[in-house]
Amino acid sequence: VPGGMFRGCYSYDLPKSKKLFCMGLNIKGRSMLTSWSLEKEGKGKKLVLKRKVNAHKAALTALAGYSSLSPVRKGAVGSKGKCLVASASSEGEVSVYSLEHNLTCLVRVPNAHMIFTTCVNFSNDGSRLVSVSADAGARIVTVTKSGDQVKL
Repeated sequence: VPGGMFRGCYSYDLPKSKKLFCMGLNIKGRSMLTSWSLEKEGKGKKLVLKRKVNAHKAALTALAGYSSLSPVRKGAVGSKGKCLVASASSEGEVSVYSLEHNLTCLVRVPNAHMIFTTCVNFSNDGSRLVSVSADAGARIVTVTKSGDQVKL
């Protein structure tokens, strides 16, 4: 991507030997998420861009992935094959997207933190996201359409 900076990447193993990738990029002070699939082409394979979405109006500072299909998480409570990606920005916003729903935003928490978010991570069952920031704050967000929050 011209003028862009790669921020992170997560891969997801899906049924039928399918593989998805999600990448975070910063381009001119804004952030973007892209999803890619690894598809057969003749005797080889190629990466195909599936979707790109604007993630935040500020730079991406943290990225995390979750898949209930991973060998470590199989059988997790509430796991029905969900693949999620979380992103956070330099302005303290936190968002969660669904890969199996074409990077649909499930939760967006503007001003989750007063200053840039330094790390995001999912709970073992993917139902919650914790974020921490340079303001020494932590926040736990329930991953639902309502985005219920528990402030610590």
